[in-house]
Amino acid sequence: MARVTCDLGAAEVLATDGEERLLDLVRANAPDADVRRLDWAAPGEQGTFDVVLGADLIYSSGAVASGLLETCTALCRPGGTLVLCAPRGRHGLNELVDAMRRDARWAAATVERFSATDVADGHTFLLVTAARSENLPHPVRSDSLQLRRSGQLPASTGRCGEASGLPPPAAPEYVPHGRRPA
Repeated sequence: MARVTCDLGAAEVLATDGEERLLDLVRANAPDADVRRLDWAAPGEQGTFDVVLGADLIYSSGAVASGLLETCTALCRPGGTLVLCAPRGRHGLNELVDAMRRDARWAAATVERFSATDVADGHTFLLVTAARSENLPHPVRSDSLQLRRSGQLPASTGRCGEASGLPPPAAPEYVPHGRRPA
């Protein structure tokens, strides 16, 4: 994919793989690309891009838990597009799409089915396309661990229903039905 992207004239191409041993192969196939190892669990600073492409990244359920969605979100700048291709029936793809649809950082996620008879002997693939939301004025969904570390969220004992140290929310004012605005 990196080779085709370079050949089509992309100004900047970052090609990644999680396996160190495969990076030389990626460099040989896409000599004009910036090639780096990328670990979804600790993506580091890779930069952000208008388009993030991924092929055959999901092998089993747990892709969301392994950091794929967070890595894609970090790589795709607000207003950008994510395009993932995976063989139909791959476990974990529905989990990823469902997570994207619940995540306010992604404005839309669509799944299209296509067959690639010319290159893949009739295998059916799913193409996931998602639009990255523009920056939100406030965090709608945040990583609670990061908020706790930064001091924006009080430490928790992990017990359900514990007092947070914040005052309870004010009860809404009761307005009789006849006095409510139309």
